[in-house]
Amino acid sequence: MSGNHNNTPMIKQNNIFRFITMLLLMIIGSWTSVWGYGDNTSYVLEDLTERKFVSPNETGNYTINGPAHTLTFEAKRTKILGISSNNGNFYAQYSTDNGSNWTDVQKIDLPNIDKWYNFSCIIPENTTHIRFIENWGGGGNKHVQNVRVTRATNITATTTSIDFGTRTINDASITKTASFTFNNTTYDQRVTGSCTDSHFTVSPVDVGATGSYSVNVTYSSTTPGVHSGTVTLSMNGATTTFNVSGSTTATYNFTATATPNNTAFGTATATVDASINSTNASEKKTATFTATAHSGYEFAGWGTTQDATSYESTANPYEPTITNSKPGSTASMTLYAIFKPVFKFTATAEKINGNHGNVSATVTDKILGDPTATSLSTQATFTATPAEDCTFEGWYYDAAHTQIASDEATYTPDI
Repeated sequence: MSGNHNNTPMIKQNNIFRFITMLLLMIIGSWTSVWGYGDNTSYVLEDLTERKFVSPNETGNYTINGPAHTLTFEAKRTKILGISSNNGNFYAQYSTDNGSNWTDVQKIDLPNIDKWYNFSCIIPENTTHIRFIENWGGGGNKHVQNVRVTRATNITATTTSIDFGTRTINDASITKTASFTFNNTTYDQRVTGSCTDSHFTVSPVDVGATGSYSVNVTYSSTTPGVHSGTVTLSMNGATTTFNVSGSTTATYNFTATATPNNTAFGTATATVDASINSTNASEKKTATFTATAHSGYEFAGWGTTQDATSYESTANPYEPTITNSKPGSTASMTLYAIFKPVFKFTATAEKINGNHGNVSATVTDKILGDPTATSLSTQATFTATPAEDCTFEGWYYDAAHTQIASDEATYTPDI
């Protein structure tokens, strides 16, 4: 009996509590006011005011200004009309479609009365609104304060590519800007950059919480080549990329010189394209060397010295390749046209007495002497074949048979 007696006042109090709660809801309705965001740009929502929810089913909407990351707040429960509240079904919710649909993100457990509890949870980056709501079955007043949503960290390059064009190795480096948009969980962050091609460098910049900014990208190369790569901008763990390209040329110079070993023997010329601009690490050019001998002389070959006895080539004209492996320098080739005097020879054999046999004479008709030679000798071969029943008498210098040279049928004199 005493137990039932003691319970009766509590039942009446609960009924009174629900009646008063419903009456309040009819008067003030559900809170849907927008509570905005603060000026601290580290946050896309900041409301430090203590807000009270008279249960049940009361809400307060907050508008998110920017990409969201972490929701933090403090909450407590208090008595209503002197009646102790219970823990209830109290939730933090988020919406990604301007409040059309809501999703629970944090159940708010408040074990003790009149005590503030801290809560933290991650919400989607595209959250548009958050709210606090107590479903039916709760009791008492619920309070929240220091509601904050930190800004999500992201970075997006609005520059998709940079073409630095063509420069020479002697030109100054080229700097261009790349733009990006960003949001930061914390206010100050440094944006750094790197490139897959080391010829491109990025100057770091410090940015605030949100907005648009740009970085300087510099292209420089001391060697010729075609360069391209991907730049990655990084900020507090977030990254974005864009492409870069450029080329560096160098001038390669060429000379070719042809000199006769003796100007009295002949002339020599050489031609080659003077220069070329290229992105290659080395370049080659074909030179043309031509030799023209004077009368009495012949071209023997191309030597690397004026008195050369061995030759780079005996071709005329000669077209060697000149290689230049040092950008900005001159590659040269000098060759000497080696001319030699021509010594000519003839040998004649004649029969004196009719058809008593056959005779012949052979000799090299032309020999090139050393450039300094004034005379040259060689061997001739004279051959006599007597007819049957005949004998060979000898070789004579004169038709009168007075100056004999040899009585051998095969005679090889020096000429």
